[in-house]
Amino acid sequence: MKEHLDYKECIAICIRKAIRLAVHILWIFPIKKNRIMFQSHDKGQGYNCSPKYICEYLKKTYPDKYEYIWAFSEPDKFRNIPGIIPVRLYSIKWLYYCMTSHIIVSNVALPVFIPKRNKQFMVETWHGHAYKKLGLSVSGVSKRRKWSRRIAAESIDLFLNSSEDFKRTVIDDSFRYKGEVLDCGMPRNDILLNQELREAAAKEVRREFELAEYVVLFAPTFRKDGKGESCKNLMPYEDVIKALKERTGKSVSFLVRSHHWDRGMEIKGANIIDVSDYPDIQELYCASDMLITDYSSCMWDFALLSRPCLLYVPDWEQYKNEDRGFYFPLEDWPGIICHNKEEMIEAIKTLDEDKCAQIAKRHLDNSGSCESGLATEQVCERIVQYIDN
Repeated sequence: MKEHLDYKECIAICIRKAIRLAVHILWIFPIKKNRIMFQSHDKGQGYNCSPKYICEYLKKTYPDKYEYIWAFSEPDKFRNIPGIIPVRLYSIKWLYYCMTSHIIVSNVALPVFIPKRNKQFMVETWHGHAYKKLGLSVSGVSKRRKWSRRIAAESIDLFLNSSEDFKRTVIDDSFRYKGEVLDCGMPRNDILLNQELREAAAKEVRREFELAEYVVLFAPTFRKDGKGESCKNLMPYEDVIKALKERTGKSVSFLVRSHHWDRGMEIKGANIIDVSDYPDIQELYCASDMLITDYSSCMWDFALLSRPCLLYVPDWEQYKNEDRGFYFPLEDWPGIICHNKEEMIEAIKTLDEDKCAQIAKRHLDNSGSCESGLATEQVCERIVQYIDN
């Protein structure tokens, strides 16, 4: 069985190498100096995360100076965004733009069949802090996966860093990247550290969904077996809402944000709102008084707000032993640990906002946070510097 598996891995690698070699023919087209290409997440689902904030800053600061190409799985949904050219991911047109863009900005690794050219500049923003293991950190990584991650690392010219822990886990261990690192934080998190922007985003989200006085956001991550909805099934929605009403004396809205790999489960109930299709989770953070998550990196972003975070981990042992494992002990994470419904309800009843803020601050400090609120400006300066020089 092992020999058969190795054989299949070798065939898969050879196919990708052949495609990669064939794509070199597009190098006959010159690189366009002012062309910048963006992508958010591996399937190009949205206009969001750090690439969005980098693009918006460049459009505002350098109007009409650059050409902004965006890769989407469904480009027709994004044709109303001013100043960008949407293209279908993995189309011939997308391939052409990949080969002719001077700058490429993405929060995922480039596909292995894309041979980055010497004069192109690839900015890797990645899409989250790391708590669960990923990439080459996961045990039992296949030969194909190791080869793909090596190729991805070689394609990156600038990796954005959010903390000392992130550099050690994602940049060093998962990617084995050895190039330039910018210790600036994540551009998508600048909004969380800017009071004016934060309040404006919160007001817009609360208006759009007609939210109650107190807002809780539930944002679980995916599961290896494709059954991430199990955590959503286990969530005692009505009990949490009732406990929060009693604790705060306010009306409560319960927002549910599914991971983009784990959509399709319909959540129903009074004051329960599915916000999975809302384009920017950073804006949802701004409008939320509390976050409930499990193993998602969203807890890092939310910690910057110093607001209460509950870690609902009913399948902790299973996830740790059977899924992918973790970089750090659960006790070091920026939230109150709840292994079951009873512990979560008790945590709400005894909620201490000041203690939650202390937990968040301690975690950021111990992780060596680089979040400055100026990440977007710093990385854009680096991009412009590369283009001009």
